[in-house]
Amino acid sequence: KQNLREGDKFDLTVTVRNNGQKTCNNVNVKMPSLDKITVNGRLSEQVIPSLDPGATAAVTFPMLCASSMTTGNVGIGLSLSSDEVQAKEATA
Repeated sequence: KQNLREGDKFDLTVTVRNNGQKTCNNVNVKMPSLDKITVNGRLSEQVIPSLDPGATAAVTFPMLCASSMTTGNVGIGLSLSSDEVQAKEATA
């Protein structure tokens, strides 16, 4: 958490853990459309090639606060899926 203003750039790092018993392949970490904060210069979707049971991996999204940025907390939705698991959504 940090104080951000319109036009500020920052990195959002998401750590993904495989809590299952099987290796997950092609773990897709995706951000839906954002209006107050946007992805800066990269795709809003990243893929972790494989993730063994109990393992973690981090993906980093470079972000930019948009002109519609308002005061207060802004939740960022994420969708996670893999070849073995259907999409699940969470908010960071």
